[in-house]
Amino acid sequence: MYIQISELAAVVREMEDQLQDLKVFVSVDKSLQMISVRDLYFFETEDKVNAFEEFNESRGKEVITLLLLHAYGYIEAKAFEAFSGGIRNAIYVDLKSLAAQNEIEERLDIRTELESEMEAMKWSDIKYEYRRVDDKKLPFDELISFNRLEFLMETLSAHAQLSIENRQWVEDITRRYWTGYPMEKEIQPILDGRYAQINQPIISNHKNESMNVETFEYLKERVRYTGFGEGLNNQLERGLKEGLPEFTVYGSHEFGKDRVDMALHFSRSSREGSEKYFFNRYEIALKAEGSESRQMFFINNKGQSITLREAYNLMKGRSVFKELTPKEGARYNAWLKLDFQKRDEHGNAKLQTFNENYGFDLKEAVGRLPLKELKEPDKLAKLFEQLQKGDLVEATLLRKENGETTEREVTVLITADPKYKSMQMFDMEGRKLHVPGPKHDTRYGQAPVDEKRIENGTAVRVGEVAKQVADNLQTSSVKPGEAEGGSKPIHKNQNLLPKRVNNQSNLLQKKKQKNKKGRSIS
Repeated sequence: MYIQISELAAVVREMEDQLQDLKVFVSVDKSLQMISVRDLYFFETEDKVNAFEEFNESRGKEVITLLLLHAYGYIEAKAFEAFSGGIRNAIYVDLKSLAAQNEIEERLDIRTELESEMEAMKWSDIKYEYRRVDDKKLPFDELISFNRLEFLMETLSAHAQLSIENRQWVEDITRRYWTGYPMEKEIQPILDGRYAQINQPIISNHKNESMNVETFEYLKERVRYTGFGEGLNNQLERGLKEGLPEFTVYGSHEFGKDRVDMALHFSRSSREGSEKYFFNRYEIALKAEGSESRQMFFINNKGQSITLREAYNLMKGRSVFKELTPKEGARYNAWLKLDFQKRDEHGNAKLQTFNENYGFDLKEAVGRLPLKELKEPDKLAKLFEQLQKGDLVEATLLRKENGETTEREVTVLITADPKYKSMQMFDMEGRKLHVPGPKHDTRYGQAPVDEKRIENGTAVRVGEVAKQVADNLQTSSVKPGEAEGGSKPIHKNQNLLPKRVNNQSNLLQKKKQKNKKGRSIS
């Protein structure tokens, strides 16, 4: 089914008018190849829809009925694609895709999300007042909370317009949570659709509005590429339509048990008369168990921006591998890590870089660990990719027990530690495990002094300790170096995992124990 470009604006405007008149459904003859405004029929109740379908069936015609709000959003999006992509004839309407949005399961999912949001908020302390979401007078945390409330209000209001059944459900849930609280006065506006966001279509021959469509598509792609997905598109579109010199979009994302609140900053080009906007920077506030931190990240138009996932990993104290382009000179690869002990005047942690000349080789460092993935090229390639993004990656450690001929598999978590030219390894409860120490760099002189240490009452040279580690690991793929930081070597008669220590359950060790870089296997 197609809609001619010449009819597109009229179709969208008619749908918008019918939504304002609280119509819920739109029906159309399935046999039509090209449709116009005259082919659309609008209804406010399911009874009228059923009567219309029975009438057409008696005449040998089959009609399809869709939720008007979904059909409107779908066709408006198609209009964006048409105008930004230069389509000049007609747009294709995928009826199967539209019909899929009518499924009851989808509406039930929406209700589950809405109920969870209603239950999570402390309504005795909340009063809704319209204000700009980019009001710079509000603290960051309040802006995030307000944005969450505004989205809930819009979604409830829009859901109530879909059908009489939906309207009754919204009334029931709002009365249950808001009666007796300041929000009680908002029940009727919600049911009336006052907060439902019915976006004005950007369909015009006006040059500036056409440019807004192109900018919207460009910014959507930039936001998606930086790892924020498509959930912020409605806010982004609203900001562009308001035409302010600057605007901010707010959201939140969860990584396991950690929550990240985020603010994305956009600004209009400084060129006089330009309607183009740019995605400049984003700020995230990490709320992890027992801690909270904030950091600003700037967008690099050379395609080297730090993604949301990478930013989260950096704020967790891990390292990320990126390609960088300096102001002068050629591109180069480097590992990045935040130094939380050094901050700028805005409170941002300093970003450290460790380039290839620093001497950290990820493949060599992983090769020192007896991992099952070393024998499986596809899984190893995936592991390297995740480590370069700064992830804490699940891997399988292999070890032979005393007298056993087969290797035992133990699941561990590993992450790159380029600053110390090594890896970090943890058990599944977050306790740090011993890893073979970094290889000695002899480019600038002799190798370190072959010191003596006391192991089990006997003086043992460092070189002999390394040989013991290699013998005990019994695998050709591992290249063990010196035991790291004076920690004990792995012996055949020792278990792989350490004994549980209740006060060391955090994923990352605190920096107080400077001389204990790893936990020996006991």
